[in-house]
This record gives sequence, structure tokens and C-alpha cells, in this order.
Amino acid sequence: MAPPTFALDTLAAHLVARLEASRASWQGDDALARTEIARIVDEGAEAMARECRDTYGDTNQARRIAEETRRTFLPRYTRLALDQNLRESRPFQLVAGTVVPRLLGVLLALAVAILFERRFPIAFPLLFVAPITAFLWPEIHTWYTRRGYEKDLQSLVDDMGRVQRAVEALPAPEEAS
Repeated sequence: MAPPTFALDTLAAHLVARLEASRASWQGDDALARTEIARIVDEGAEAMARECRDTYGDTNQARRIAEETRRTFLPRYTRLALDQNLRESRPFQLVAGTVVPRLLGVLLALAVAILFERRFPIAFPLLFVAPITAFLWPEIHTWYTRRGYEKDLQSLVDDMGRVQRAVEALPAPEEAS
């Protein structure tokens, strides 16, 4: 069993923090993003494996750390990061930014709410909720998207811990002589 400092979930958490700090600089260039993500993951995996090997003399665990990071973490993080970059590069252009498009959205939401309320009088609160939601929609959408992305990243880190426990449960492969 690996010490907690040499666990895949610990490495994944460090890699996510490092990669997220520089993710915005690759936005719009998928080839550069893939190259930089692979470079940073390789550097992190090799540094962790080297430290594990030097500290505990466990070459088998060091090899497993580097291998599982490249095989499991790298493709999943790359997909998540590229998807998030794509989402962030296409913000809500109809209602984002200026006040005039937001006010038009509020008026449209109010008109729809009035028509709906006339048909179904019980929907009276919709007259207040719809315009406020329309005005704040870009912020609501941005918050919701980032929240989902952060949950996906946390799931990736948690899954790396499960991968390590599953790999450690298997017998160690025989070293080739």
C-alpha cells in the first residue's frame, strides 16, 4: 500500500491544481492544450515516481503511479479541460455584457410570463421570477457550468484513489529479469 503522500488521488489533486492554474492560457488552441497537458502530467508523474522510488525504494509502486497517471488521469482530464475551454469560449452572446440585451431579455420573459399567467392564474409568482432570472441568466449559467466542471474534477480525483486501491489489490507483476 502506498503512503498517503504517494497516492494517485494526491497526485491527481496536485496535477488538477497546476493544470487549472494555466488552463485559460491554452483556450482556443486544442493542439497546444493537449501538448501542455501531457507535458505537465508527465512531469508531475515522473517527479512523484522519482520521489517514491528515492524515498521508499519501491520501483514497482513508482512505475504504477506514473503508468496509471498517464493511462487514466491524462485522457480524462484532457477531455474535461477541452470541453470546459469550449464552453468558456462561447459565452451567452445574446444577453451577456451590455444592459440593453439584458433588458430585452427581461421584457421577453415578462411578456411570456404574462401570457402564461393569463392562462394559468396560479402562476402569478412567475411574473416576478422570470424577469429576474432573465436578467441574471448569464451569471446563473456561468456559475452552474463552473460548478459542474468542479464536480467533474473532484470525481476524477476521487476515481484516481479508487483506481489505486484496485491496482494495489492485484498481485504485483513479476519483474522481468
